[in-house]
Amino acid sequence: MAHEVDGYELKYNGRRSWMAQLSQGGIVIEPRIPVTWATDWQKGGLLRVWFRDRAEMLKHNDSKTPFIVAVATRARSDNPNIERFEKFNAIFRVTPTGELLSENSIQTRILDRLSDRKT
Repeated sequence: MAHEVDGYELKYNGRRSWMAQLSQGGIVIEPRIPVTWATDWQKGGLLRVWFRDRAEMLKHNDSKTPFIVAVATRARSDNPNIERFEKFNAIFRVTPTGELLSENSIQTRILDRLSDRKT
């Protein structure tokens, strides 16, 4: 199921995926972009980005090339060990700072928000 965000469509790549497909008007723009949580915003325009695959995380971190990331909100849950998706909030273009925050997350700096809203 696709979700509309700022004039784009986002759809998870799989049931347990940490990646989404970014499309616009039915045309795929990026087949795999990372999805991170809204709670991962940090002061100074920084965003923590999570990866399930460490090699992919290191590839993004080492390249210094900007990439697109989707930000989602977690659904409320009685079980704190289960993270459930509620909705996509925004799409950002980010650049890695080079800092590893954990074994599967990096710090990025937000460059801009993708939006094609017709206002």
